[in-house]
Formats: sequence, structure tokens, C-alpha cells
Amino acid sequence: MSLILIAIGSNLGSNIFGDSIDVCEKSIDFLNENNITVVRQSSWYLSAPIPASSQPNFINGVVSIKTDYGQEDLLSV
Repeated sequence: MSLILIAIGSNLGSNIFGDSIDVCEKSIDFLNENNITVVRQSSWYLSAPIPASSQPNFINGVVSIKTDYGQEDLLSV
């Protein structure tokens, strides 16, 4: 089993998933529901887009996961 870090972020909401932080939270739920164990999660951070633009700010964070998936399979999930 490998320990892997995944960056998660969003600056756009969704009619289905909610605002940016909800999109990020639901991505973590998705990992946990697909045989990927989230071991740790960072705090969420608000950051401006780079380069500066009129886009909304980003919500960013990192999770560490454990999984039996190989690299290709993990990317597919």
C-alpha cells in the first residue's frame, strides 16, 4: 500500500455539488467511497488566482491517502 498526497482545489461552484468548498469536500467523499482511504486532511485555504484575474478565489487543500491501486488505476478512478 502506498502513501500518496493529492492536492484538491476549486474556484467554481456547481448546481449539483454546491459551492467551491462543497466541491472539495465531495471529492474527499468520493475518494473514501472508492477504496481510497483518506489518512489526513489539511485545512482549507483561500487563495487568489495567479496570475491575478477576475476569476473567483480558490479553495485549496491536500489529503494524504492510502490505496492498493496502482498509478494508472488511481488516475482512472
